[in-house]
Amino acid sequence: MFVSGNDNLHFDGKTWTKLPVDPAYGVWGADAKHVYFSAWVRGTDAAQVVGWNGESAAVVARHWSGLTPLTFAAARDVGFAVGDKGLTFQLTPAAGKTK
Repeated sequence: MFVSGNDNLHFDGKTWTKLPVDPAYGVWGADAKHVYFSAWVRGTDAAQVVGWNGESAAVVARHWSGLTPLTFAAARDVGFAVGDKGLTFQLTPAAGKTK
């Protein structure tokens, strides 16, 4: 289980572990190696999607215009990060990146 907030956490069934991911306001994942967090880019109004692969985090998409945070909508096998002005990023575990 993954939780987003000021601290982003992973629960493995026994222990909570803090992830090295900046504060986020949403999380979606297909499995433990394909987890995405939505967060602001520090010091800006830009939003970003940060991917967690089970070992490290990396920015996979940034949205530099608009003031709407990227919000997740998802089914089991595919997720979408949706922003303002029709912006949509598709998140898939098979690709491991946004399309």
